[in-house]
Amino acid sequence: MPEVGGSNPPLPIRLYRMKEDLFNLLALQEIDDAIRGLQHSIESLPEVIKQKERNVEEKERLLDEKRANLKEVLKLERSKEREIDEIRDRIAKHERQRLEAKTNIEYQTLTHEIEVEKAKILEIEEDLKLVWERMDALEREIKELETEAANAKNMLEQEKMQLLAKQKEWEDELDKLKDKRKRLLPHIPELLLQRYERIRKNKGGKGVALVKDNVCTACGAEVPPYKIAILKSYREILTCESCGRILIWKED
Repeated sequence: MPEVGGSNPPLPIRLYRMKEDLFNLLALQEIDDAIRGLQHSIESLPEVIKQKERNVEEKERLLDEKRANLKEVLKLERSKEREIDEIRDRIAKHERQRLEAKTNIEYQTLTHEIEVEKAKILEIEEDLKLVWERMDALEREIKELETEAANAKNMLEQEKMQLLAKQKEWEDELDKLKDKRKRLLPHIPELLLQRYERIRKNKGGKGVALVKDNVCTACGAEVPPYKIAILKSYREILTCESCGRILIWKED
């Protein structure tokens, strides 16, 4: 019989058991949430590592691209220098021909051709200045990218080791949680457990929802006052009218 005169009379044994069952179910939900979180972290780890590897690969790709650009600029430089050498050969030839000129017109013609060729050299030399500027810029960029790529590789190896160590921690914690879950299951009635598992499967892993401020914390739906009274008394198991999860009242 409940005690008389107390502001919070003790619950009958049957209700005590229902309250304990629901709180065990809540504890199971918390374990399942933690398990799901760890499993997600472990499963997403390879993609995290791949993303970091892609970042390194992108730096190496940029480095290869800059090296290829530098190679093209060096080819252009050699082409311009060969062009200048060819023009100088022609100038030397014209100068020899000018020394052997028989007429004034022939001399003037060769002199004009020499001046034209010299003007071409000046134009090419201006082009070469731009080529050299581009070459200097590329060499600086390559040096910076080489440093960045080397640092990124070193950082990647360190992060891989840290992530693999973290994975081991997560796997150990996951094993502990699974063992804790296994030990908790016998303390929850089979029918209640089946109901929880069915709801959890259909509701993204959440089979239980606390009620706070008269609202289901899972979906935000308001819980009617009469249901709040039932939940507080632990007389029966209720579900949210909106999301269908098992509702639990827990004093703050």
